[in-house]
Amino acid sequence: MSVVDLSPGSGQLARAALSEEVVYHGFTANVAHQHFVQNVVDTHAVSVITQQGSSLYQSDLAGLIKELYSDLLNKEGDEQDDPGDATMSEGES
Repeated sequence: MSVVDLSPGSGQLARAALSEEVVYHGFTANVAHQHFVQNVVDTHAVSVITQQGSSLYQSDLAGLIKELYSDLLNKEGDEQDDPGDATMSEGES
């Protein structure tokens, strides 16, 4: 299964696809939008790597990520609670 997204917006569908191990193809409006969505997905991937049971999980890597990027993981957890926080900053639209 795969998803083709012609309007990826804030990247929430891309995050969901990553979590569910679904192939995702998103077409962004411009380079700034591409970078924004890529950052959203990269941040989520770091979080998924630390979750036991995930296909991306690696115990050694998860330990290092938790140690070095705990602030990023905490922010990612907050955004999962309120996904509306993942918005592009002014000038990125």
